[in-house]
Amino acid sequence: MARDYKSKEEEAIDLVEAAEKKLKSSGFFSFFSGSSKEAEARDLYNQAAICFKMVKNWKGVGDCYSKAATLAPTNSERALDFKEAATAYKKVDPNAALHCLSQSISLLTDLGRFREAAKRQIEVAQIYEEQLIDLPKAISAYSDAADWFSTDGNCPSEERKALIKVAHFSAQLEDYTRAINLFTKIGSESSENPLLRFGAREYFLKAGLCHICTQDLLTAKREMEKYCSLCPNFANSREQKFLQDIINAGEEEDLEAFVEVVKKYDSMTPLDTWTSTILLKLKQNLGEVSVT
Repeated sequence: MARDYKSKEEEAIDLVEAAEKKLKSSGFFSFFSGSSKEAEARDLYNQAAICFKMVKNWKGVGDCYSKAATLAPTNSERALDFKEAATAYKKVDPNAALHCLSQSISLLTDLGRFREAAKRQIEVAQIYEEQLIDLPKAISAYSDAADWFSTDGNCPSEERKALIKVAHFSAQLEDYTRAINLFTKIGSESSENPLLRFGAREYFLKAGLCHICTQDLLTAKREMEKYCSLCPNFANSREQKFLQDIINAGEEEDLEAFVEVVKKYDSMTPLDTWTSTILLKLKQNLGEVSVT
């Protein structure tokens, strides 16, 4: 087995050398055969990439597809090669993956293929979110993806998912105004869609919690009334009662009541990670909360 792996690695290296030799070749007819020479070299790089894949040499795969991209005859093929390079680089070099995704996205937007560009931008956002742990850049990337999904006009669910990410991360970075606006927008749009109506209550709850994080309980109460008018399913729901109980505990600065309310709600509706994080922040700040 080891011998097979080694032979595939060597085969890949030989193919890369052959591609480079092909590109450097010169002669009387080289002026007339330039495009053919590049096509042959690109094919050799693609073959080498496949060999590198077989031995999981992801840098080698990325390097080969990157070189192939520069030789692609069309922007569409060039964008695909850069995407393949990025897929490999993500396993070993996220920054190289970002560079290739950027190249692919630029080509796709020039071609007017905004849905594909948005999908690549989601990959950019995920690298910042999961590998580089850079939430501001993740927010920017998800926001751009949402814009391109919107421009395409046929991807409302993908656009909504991207905006939800922006709202969650904005709240984590204490940009509550942006988070509130997005959660309210998503909740309102969901309440008007029969297939999404049930989930609208979650987004209004999260918008309300963000209002409480600003320590402006009076506004939080007013906004909760607005959510009830926007979404009849929110009125008298478990989420609405939970939000009201959290506001009551904040007004009374009653930490024990707050903890009991959260514990009771969690026993019936398990809290997701984002909501748990926000509630922990509210718990820590409870003594400072006041009605304005």
